[in-house]
Amino acid sequence: MFIGQADSDRQRGQKITMKPVENLDQLDAMIVEEKHNVASEFLKDAWQDAVSEGIETMIIARSAVRLALATLIESDGEKSADRLTREVLEWLETGALLPDRSLH
Repeated sequence: MFIGQADSDRQRGQKITMKPVENLDQLDAMIVEEKHNVASEFLKDAWQDAVSEGIETMIIARSAVRLALATLIESDGEKSADRLTREVLEWLETGALLPDRSLH
């Protein structure tokens, strides 16, 4: 199985770059990662829109967390929201949410 560029590249006569996929688990992981990237871009845009309207970041953050958890509970149940909450706490404890910093 291979992952290639969009069909539009093929239609334009451009060379298609194919990258082998080792197994379906790897393909699934790539798809999930891409979904995370797309979702993050949507959320960044919405966040920036709220900031440009003068809404403070703490209010945006609280609203986003409440909406995310309420929506997750509605769609997947309280256990899913609990798992997400625990995951967020782990990110805070391990510093996973801190911006990358390099010392020169």
